[in-house]
Amino acid sequence: MSDDAKSLPFQAAREVDRICDEFESQIQAGKQPRIEDILAGSTEIDRNHLLQSLLRVELELLGRQSQLSPQNSYEKRFPQDLEIVRRAFSEWRKKSAGTEPGNQTRIGNAPRRKETVSLNNPAVESSRIGVRKKQSSENPDLETFGKFQVKRVLGKGGFGTVYHAYDPQLDRDVAVKVPLLSSLDTPELLERFLREARATATLRHANICPVYEIGELDQQPYIVMAFIQGLPLSAFINPDKPLTERQVAIIIRKVALALETAHRENVIHRDIKPDNIMIDRKSKEPVVMDFGLARRDSSQDTHLTQEGQIMGTPIYMPPEQAKGEVDKIGPRSDIYSLGVILYEMLSCERPFKGSIAEVLGAIVRDEPDPPSQHRPDLDPTMEAICLKAMAKKPEDRYQSMAELAQALGDFLKGTGTSGENAVVESGENANKKTEEPAGLT
Repeated sequence: MSDDAKSLPFQAAREVDRICDEFESQIQAGKQPRIEDILAGSTEIDRNHLLQSLLRVELELLGRQSQLSPQNSYEKRFPQDLEIVRRAFSEWRKKSAGTEPGNQTRIGNAPRRKETVSLNNPAVESSRIGVRKKQSSENPDLETFGKFQVKRVLGKGGFGTVYHAYDPQLDRDVAVKVPLLSSLDTPELLERFLREARATATLRHANICPVYEIGELDQQPYIVMAFIQGLPLSAFINPDKPLTERQVAIIIRKVALALETAHRENVIHRDIKPDNIMIDRKSKEPVVMDFGLARRDSSQDTHLTQEGQIMGTPIYMPPEQAKGEVDKIGPRSDIYSLGVILYEMLSCERPFKGSIAEVLGAIVRDEPDPPSQHRPDLDPTMEAICLKAMAKKPEDRYQSMAELAQALGDFLKGTGTSGENAVVESGENANKKTEEPAGLT
């Protein structure tokens, strides 16, 4: 989400994110979507915010592919928005400074050249990272990544791409995470990527996405994970059809128990957010994803972050993480992040709004409005659980995920159910019902 989109109303910000994701996917697929057409078809969204976000996506992607038109051509396309265009180009130039193709970098002990995927590069048979067309008369359109048959792109970001693929050897669908080589151009970044696999591979829990393997193909590292078919938890946060308190408590309790398992193995997630929790269509269970920032909390593990460095997603960061106090980040930091998700699911509002700087400042300095301010009929017990999880000081929060899960379990028993057999409807049926969860009993 762009900085500016964070100041939009909840639903508008989510719609900007959706439009930008679709726009990025079209560019990555080799299409040529026009920003003007998108703006014309999105009249209910603040035009300036949407234009800023779309420009950032286009400049980033086309600049990486060496297909970016000069700034003056954009100024001619958007004569009434010169300030927005110039600011977007200024931001892009600052971000891309020092990343020209051909720079020599090192990963481990071997030299490696930064690589850029270009749609016009004849040496690359697909615009998608590491994917190749397989020479096959039976299926000439088949794309592969090593032994895996690529079906589609699940997601893209600044770090890399995640594919939905098929493993013919084990006859199962998988998710293959392939980072951009430019994202791993130092030994520290490569080690962080490998640490995600090592950390997650140690965990065994029904509500944690398992890692199947880690490998390298033509010097391209990758991770193979279980393919979770469903929707992210963010799809179920809808102010027009909010979840019941009991539905929310069931979901958060299960996530807390999953993270308790991780914490017992000394693995801290550090990026808990709704988009990193999937609702599995088959099992109807929440599944914690993407331990990309996970740190094994061990005296023998080298901390790959430095004091003052901010990692994670700002709105869900605890105060100690927002301040970059790496040594203070621990299991109770994940508890704070899960508390923010609890707040958002109950109220369909975020506790703090504004730019990244404003949000980080508020996390450190301000107390959030009670969720009952957005949902007046909220049970006081549930509100107390939420606010305790979000306490500024780690020692004032629940001291473990097990303790938080116990509090939620007690709340559920008080309403007449433990919630163990509850399910969330997702997938195609949920889409048909505007992603309304059902069946939580």
